[in-house]
Amino acid sequence: MSTLCLPGRTLYYEIHGEGFPLIYVGGFGLTTGAHVATVDEGLRERFRIIVFDHAGLGRSDPAPGPGRTEEIAVDVAELARHLDLSDGFHLAGTGGLGACVAQHLAIMKPPGLRKVILSQGWAFPEPFHTAQSRTFYTLRQQSYEAYATYGVTVAYLPEDVNAHYAELIRVAPDDTSAAARKDAHLRLIHANMTHDARDGLGSIRVPVLVVCAELDQLGAPRLSRDLADRIPGARFHQIPGAPHVISSVRRARAERERAFVSFLTEN
Repeated sequence: MSTLCLPGRTLYYEIHGEGFPLIYVGGFGLTTGAHVATVDEGLRERFRIIVFDHAGLGRSDPAPGPGRTEEIAVDVAELARHLDLSDGFHLAGTGGLGACVAQHLAIMKPPGLRKVILSQGWAFPEPFHTAQSRTFYTLRQQSYEAYATYGVTVAYLPEDVNAHYAELIRVAPDDTSAAARKDAHLRLIHANMTHDARDGLGSIRVPVLVVCAELDQLGAPRLSRDLADRIPGARFHQIPGAPHVISSVRRARAERERAFVSFLTEN
């Protein structure tokens, strides 16, 4: 079992495949096994994928405090140092929260960072987005079912919710993800809700690709466009016809894979 020792706790991580290192930071909810399954095949074939369990999920110990994206970024920076990635690595932050964490890491300029992907993120907590996050937080305090019932309506297309509703809100008995770890989940929602990287985004100097989904109601296109505009030289790519969970639409997942691979492999 691979763990990183942090002050007062450990962080569990996994490494999959061969090639140039790619640290893949997902949104809240997934543990390493499910997380790596969300990484597009084109990336897994070309890169050494590094994933980890957020604090309190899976096999990572809980962390103190309400949760901030900059604190998670420090964890990721320590992981890069622990793995001695100073010779070079890429960073992909996805699913909203992952993109917010990756912003802070890019601002920190860790040794070896080459390229950054920010998928479905935002620069700061605008009122509408904050209201969504507060709704998620309040519902998660009640139960995971209450949280998920609202969540599926803004993360998936209506036809997918209609076809798979029970499966989307189900919690497995042996689950160690955010569905079963209430305190850790609330900590990540709080980090989501309070993220603000505006003061540092202009200092990022590595190549950045900002990706959004056209029908995303969480990491919405207006937020991704604003984020890209704040980062010098950042590229912007919108995936048509896709909701927040891009992988739920096959053609959208294929386009995301092409965009990610093209950006990371070009000279």
